[in-house]
Amino acid sequence: MCSKKTVYLHYAGSVLIPVLCTVLNLVLEPITGRTPFLMIYLFGVFLVASRWGHGVSIVTSIFSALLFDFCFTNPVFSLRMTNVEDFIALIIMMSVGTITSNLLNQAQNAHIVKAKAEDEALRNSLLSAISHDLRTPLTRIIGIATTLIESHNHISQEDVQEFSHVIFDESQRMSELMNKILDMAKLSTGQIAIHREWNTLEEIIGSALKRLEKELSTHPINTHLSEKLPLIWVDSVLFEQVIVNLIENATKYAPPCSPIDIEADFFTHYLNIIISDYGVGIPPALENKIFDKFFRLEHETPQNGVGLGLSLCRSIIEMHGGTIKVKQVPNKGAVFVITLPIIQSPMMALEE
Repeated sequence: MCSKKTVYLHYAGSVLIPVLCTVLNLVLEPITGRTPFLMIYLFGVFLVASRWGHGVSIVTSIFSALLFDFCFTNPVFSLRMTNVEDFIALIIMMSVGTITSNLLNQAQNAHIVKAKAEDEALRNSLLSAISHDLRTPLTRIIGIATTLIESHNHISQEDVQEFSHVIFDESQRMSELMNKILDMAKLSTGQIAIHREWNTLEEIIGSALKRLEKELSTHPINTHLSEKLPLIWVDSVLFEQVIVNLIENATKYAPPCSPIDIEADFFTHYLNIIISDYGVGIPPALENKIFDKFFRLEHETPQNGVGLGLSLCRSIIEMHGGTIKVKQVPNKGAVFVITLPIIQSPMMALEE
């Protein structure tokens, strides 16, 4: 809904635009004659109708017809419409305003309906994903807790220790899931502010690998980082989460014991970070789709998440002015390429 002040401004514009059209016609009359006058007024009506709606366009139509009649039809400087052409011009201008505003309203309504449908689909995807990914760990936790309660006198200490680890792991999965959902919600509403500092890429990658020691126990890591990589102007916490998400994805979809490659190289104005695995890869048709919220590949694994990891990655990278995309490389699986702009650090400026 527009405020009263905005509505008043729109109606003031509905009077001003015909006046401007009249001034333009007076300037053009010695050059072109009166042939384009009606088209110029119609353009003004169309402009108002497409911007401000039906009511304002009707005012513009009437005022344009009156100015056209007053300034350019005989008798000049009179509001008497003695010619049929004048009435036809008025009807045409009002029709253009009405049709244009109606078409605009239909387009806006269609956009609202589409947005509501997308919101509903997103809500359903969220509920489906959460119920799917919470059900499995909850079922395991409840099952183990029931066993501990009902058979506590017959369970060995080793089994208790194993059950405790399972409960801890499944609780961690649920905690990570909820954290991703909350982070995505904060990013979507702009509640997360990035705190950039100068960081070395080597330290961020090293910290990410340390966080994933358990997941990487069956995946050797091959790192190929160019010498003298420049400092990067990033939020180290958020950027580390991007690296963690991409490596974690590789551990989920790549075959056990297969390596994961991490490469980095820089050019004049940008830096590339490439994280790749040797799994089944991503079909070319889904290279953009996989970054959508709650999207998951069809070949799911028992460790699949809610489908927010890559969406989070894209949001964080774009907040830093960079891009992330999937690249097809022969004899490899999923290959993710992060491109960041190189910003001159104070150290680089001193060296120059």
